[in-house]
Formats: sequence, structure tokens, C-alpha cells
Amino acid sequence: MKSKALLKFLAYVFTLIIVSTAISLLFMTTASSAEINMISADKVETKAGEVVQIPVRIVNNTGFMGFSFNIHFDNRFLTPLSANRGQLLSNGIFDDSIGVNQTGIFKVLFSSTTDIIGDGELFVLHFRVQKNTVNNQKIEISYNKADSFNERWEEVHFQCKDVIVNVESSSGEIGTETPESENINVFQRLIAFIQRFFETIKKLFSQYNNQTERM
Repeated sequence: MKSKALLKFLAYVFTLIIVSTAISLLFMTTASSAEINMISADKVETKAGEVVQIPVRIVNNTGFMGFSFNIHFDNRFLTPLSANRGQLLSNGIFDDSIGVNQTGIFKVLFSSTTDIIGDGELFVLHFRVQKNTVNNQKIEISYNKADSFNERWEEVHFQCKDVIVNVESSSGEIGTETPESENINVFQRLIAFIQRFFETIKKLFSQYNNQTERM
């Protein structure tokens, strides 16, 4: 009886080890892929009534020949002025749709004949912050899958982060903080899982000891 209980306990342990290893590998793969083609900009500090400049960069670039980004904003408080090509886009066709903006969104487009390789500045956005702006603003960046590709005409996936604009009102008051998009720390999740794993092992070991004492 003791040997059967021991074998059952060991089976539980090995099963948990296999499951934990698989989940750990999955988390590490997710964390690695999440960093590919990251599109972001630093948080901006400005005042109501001023013009703000926002450099948008790419990190861990796998190579692209063309892209189409959507820039979403609250047009009650932000007025787009221009979108200029960044240092990384020295060659190719660059354009935007700011001139036809009506609904708080415009496009930034680029096309070349070869892949753009390396990290750096893609484009620089300029917005005027309206004088009546009292809250901090969030500018959302997304991309159009069909118009984002490399020189093999394969779809390129981008990981886009929102841009936070901290606005100080004309009276000197700091606007309400706009929360950034939730960014789950996979390493913290992994640590929590490992802790639960060892707690489970401890419980199983305690159950095994209780069974052996009753036999």
C-alpha cells in the first residue's frame, strides 16, 4: 500500500513538473514575441495651448517595406498639425491624411522598394493642445494589416503602444492621469505560478505523509 501511495505521489509531482515547464516555455515565447516590432513614444509633458512634438519609434524591427498606421485622438482637445518622416525613413514614399481629418483619426503611410532594417524614429507627430484641455490625453496607434508588409510581400505585425500626453492647464493645474494600456508582466505571472506549484507540492507531500501514518 505504501508503494502504491508513493507511486501516485510521484506521478502527481512529475505531471506538475511537465505542466510547469510547458507553461514557462509558453510565457517566455510570448514575452519574446511581444517585443518584436514595438511601436511607441515617450510620455509627453505639455501645457494647454501649446504645440507638442511626438517622435514615434520602432524597436526590434524585423524589416518592413510598407506600413499604414491609424492615429486616434480626441479632436475636442487635440488638433493634428503635421506628420513628418523620421530618420529611419530616409528613402521611400511618406504621406498622411491629416488634411482630410474629420473624426479624430488620420493615417500615416509609407512605402519603399526594399525592406527598412534597424531601429529608430519612424515619424514625428505634431499636435496643438487646445486651451480648454484640462485632462491628460491618450493618442492610440494601430496598424492596418493589409497595408503593412515586407519585401517578400508578407504581412508584418506591429506591437503598438498608446502615447500619453500629460497636460497642464493654463491655470497651472495638472490634468487627471490617463491610464496607459495594461501591460501584463509575464515574469511576475511566472513567479506566481511557480509559487503555486511549490504550494501544491507541499500539500501533496503532506497528504502522502498522512496516508503513510494511517497505514
